[in-house]
Amino acid sequence: MAKFWETLGEKLADRWLQVSVPALVFWYGVALAWLADKGTSEAGRQAHKFTEQPTALQVVIVLSILIAIAASGVLVQALSIPVQRLMEGYWPPFLSPIRRRAVARIQRRNETEQQAYYQYYARMQSSPNAETALHLARLERRRKYMPARYSALMPTRFGNALKVAEERATTLYGLVPEVLWPHLRQLLPESLLQDFEESQKKLKGTVERIVWALLFTGFGYFAWWPPVIGILIVVFSYLVLPSRAYVLADLAAVSWDLHRVELYKKLRWPVPENPGDEISRGARLTSYIARGWDENSPTFTEPV
Repeated sequence: MAKFWETLGEKLADRWLQVSVPALVFWYGVALAWLADKGTSEAGRQAHKFTEQPTALQVVIVLSILIAIAASGVLVQALSIPVQRLMEGYWPPFLSPIRRRAVARIQRRNETEQQAYYQYYARMQSSPNAETALHLARLERRRKYMPARYSALMPTRFGNALKVAEERATTLYGLVPEVLWPHLRQLLPESLLQDFEESQKKLKGTVERIVWALLFTGFGYFAWWPPVIGILIVVFSYLVLPSRAYVLADLAAVSWDLHRVELYKKLRWPVPENPGDEISRGARLTSYIARGWDENSPTFTEPV
């Protein structure tokens, strides 16, 4: 029993640190801003008041502060979910006109870049050189992290990169991740799952950093520098976000490219025989898992 409580205590401590370390940094910054406004004399008076309190009350105050720090960490984690959705481009209805214009602008840029890609590709075939290869590689990378369907376009680069992670399996293989990802996930090797977890953790941490920085800008009442630092952190973190999404998109692509055949076999569904057969077979498998299938074909394969 003692071992149980020891293990539970370690897990709770790890969880508290995970939630509270960013909160501790945030409140430390707030304390510095308050100190810059009130001065060391006021800080000394507050510290003296604290030391004059009974020991029991001091313990209660310290515990209350620790609980408040942890609670602020939990609150920011909850806020990071809608904030991430906004940064992806899932905006409220009253912003629909702005969203449509942003998507149309991205589509026009995609069409321009596609024409440029074909031009550089033709030039590379006729007279290859390093500069043309560089332009071609840059355009190829931009195309890689852009949804193929216009209806899937998002108004932000971050949102488009994540949309590629969701859409690629449907575009190439007819497999819908919303339906089949839980099944595929059970078949992925541990190393790939760890990479996914680490990548998602980094993306989540970047979004939470943006939320903390936005909150920190509100303490400009005490000093001039919290808004400056907060805005700089927001800008830097937002610029980093697309690269976080690129990693997730690559990992999703690897998962479907290498392990979709195993998914077919585990579900006893006939494996596509050729690339032209992929989309129709994938769509039928998705329909079978999502809504069932009352037809006599295809015939189930042998269990593996």
